[in-house]
Amino acid sequence: MAEASLSTLTDDFLTCNICLEIYQEPKILSCLHSFCRTCLEKHLDKSKSNKNLICPLCREVTLLKQERVEGLKNNFFIQNLIDFSISTSTQIKEKQCSYCSLIEKSNPAFGKCLTCGDFLCSECYNRHTLTTETFDHEIATLAELQSGIYNEKLRSSQHIPCQEHKKEFLRYFCDTCDVPVCRDCVILGHRQGHDIIEPSKAIEKRRLEIGCLLEGLNGKLEEIKERSATLKEEESRVDVTERDMSQLIQGATDRWVEMIRKEGNKAQVLLEACIKKRREELVTTRSKQDEKLLLLKKSTEFCQKVVRDGLEGEIIFLQQMMRERLSFLETSVQSTDALTPWAPPTIQISKMLDETLVQNLFRFEESCSPTTQSCAKGNTAVNYEHQETYLSSSMPKSLAQSCPNLDEVANNDQNLSKGNGRSKGKKEDPKDKQGSVGLVRMLAINCDAEEDVNRSKLTSVAWMNEDSFVVVDEANGKIKQYNTNGKLLHSVKLKNVLTVTCSKTLIYCGLSSGQIKVLNAKFDILDVASQKYGYCVPVATGKLKSRVLLLGSSCMNVVSKETEISKSMPYTDTTGKQIKMKPMFPHCCREDKVVVSDWDSGSVCVINSDGRISDTYEKESSTWLPGGLGCDNKNNIFIADYYSNELIVLNSKCRYLTTLKMPNVYNPRCMACSDSNKLLITFNNSVAMFQISKGKI
Repeated sequence: MAEASLSTLTDDFLTCNICLEIYQEPKILSCLHSFCRTCLEKHLDKSKSNKNLICPLCREVTLLKQERVEGLKNNFFIQNLIDFSISTSTQIKEKQCSYCSLIEKSNPAFGKCLTCGDFLCSECYNRHTLTTETFDHEIATLAELQSGIYNEKLRSSQHIPCQEHKKEFLRYFCDTCDVPVCRDCVILGHRQGHDIIEPSKAIEKRRLEIGCLLEGLNGKLEEIKERSATLKEEESRVDVTERDMSQLIQGATDRWVEMIRKEGNKAQVLLEACIKKRREELVTTRSKQDEKLLLLKKSTEFCQKVVRDGLEGEIIFLQQMMRERLSFLETSVQSTDALTPWAPPTIQISKMLDETLVQNLFRFEESCSPTTQSCAKGNTAVNYEHQETYLSSSMPKSLAQSCPNLDEVANNDQNLSKGNGRSKGKKEDPKDKQGSVGLVRMLAINCDAEEDVNRSKLTSVAWMNEDSFVVVDEANGKIKQYNTNGKLLHSVKLKNVLTVTCSKTLIYCGLSSGQIKVLNAKFDILDVASQKYGYCVPVATGKLKSRVLLLGSSCMNVVSKETEISKSMPYTDTTGKQIKMKPMFPHCCREDKVVVSDWDSGSVCVINSDGRISDTYEKESSTWLPGGLGCDNKNNIFIADYYSNELIVLNSKCRYLTTLKMPNVYNPRCMACSDSNKLLITFNNSVAMFQISKGKI
């Protein structure tokens, strides 16, 4: 037990939080926080109160008796641990002989009596066991004490003095009064009708009660930790909202004339005020959570240390206070504080540039709660002309409804030259072209369902067969299946899902935790990866889609037997040198290759089945970042340009073919192409379907 006490001792546990020194006469408050007696007296004098003592740590009030700080209970658990620590440390060499001090002599201690606790100089040490009173006492030298061989005996010999009878120790327990008592207490006040028992008999029941209370509070502790993590995520969401909407406002004001800049700055001020308001709410709520976390943590840690390391007398002495404190916390502390539902503010940018309407260019409003906000939903296909343009595909359903002309202005201002993208180290060769390709617009599918809480955020799309496809709705934590007419066939909740791909019979889902879940065609979960693969994106490969690859940052892993990796192949360049990348939006080609957007190098790469990068493509633009990818049955590669709302088309060797416009499709994200050349493109909360055709449309 002594070794256990030493192993759990830390400097901060034995240090007063006011003076930052080792406790001197530690007093314990009702909140179980302890401080030096003199520190509490100074703190009380500053507060100018004689009845209430406010804890310097948790601000909880402790009612004082007439004796003020002196009337508070001594924390003998901490005091005994300090004495024990000193008895086994180098500080013991500074002790003086207890007997010599009685005759006003200062002789350094040579040893200590383990029976009576007195320190002895060398002369007193040799004579201590020669009297009839001390004949059977056990003595030890300071060197022996420091070696640790007497730790158990030193710790067990510590007692708690009775506060009423100063020369007596608390040896018994009155079960009737629920208090520890000394021998004089039993004779004088707890004699008739009182059940006096040994502490060892009383301690078992009290340990169980305190243990049950601790177990209940540990559950609340975990809930508050989870809530704190949620608050951090919400703060990140607010930061993303501010960043994206600020970019929208700034982008519009930069492209328009100087008189519009003034109104844009006004909108920015309104946005910052809204964000500030939400952040203040988050800070307030998080502060409350942190206070509760600290309150529960300190109380539970103290009780755990007492129950685990305290002597029977110490536990009995403190058990009533601990039970009362833990019961109070269990009933009074709420695990969560309601956070007001919040959706990002919306901003509408007018198409009108007439001077008389400049003040209406920015219409700023703070969005209402997602549970009350009006938003058109449905599973039917809608016409492109009715699609709304939103700030970012990462935003929920309450995002800004920006007018389409903003993207048109951007395209006009940028003056993008068609066909200026080049393969790295290769020039455009007309012989490589396999004929012009075009897109036939079919329909757009709104993926907001009636039961959704948030506006859909589509992070992945994949064909299941020629008649249906699946999308990942990260905002609502769902996988949704639609047919080619836009009808919702199936919807299943899947927490933390980010990506999806389909083999011939299975659905592979990549989670934000780095794990893989495998579903069957009925969306039943068949398997979950036992390990986390870090950053990975599942992608089905091969003509029959019989294999699945996990694309990490440094290698490509072949998955067999659902979630088990059977082979790993590091990425290598054309010289065989191993490289790293950040593969995004992977897509399988018909010739058993994988094409990915590498966000580390800002290029599109074709990866062979052995992990070797055979071809790359980089667009000559400082602002370009390759987006979603797709391949038709001729192995032409389609690249979504998020900012210009276009599709860049390459041949199978990554040589530029053409650039295609996508009317009323804004900020395209993910793609999937079927064997019959039907192309799916996600944007905002919708999926656009095109038919790839030969010849430009």
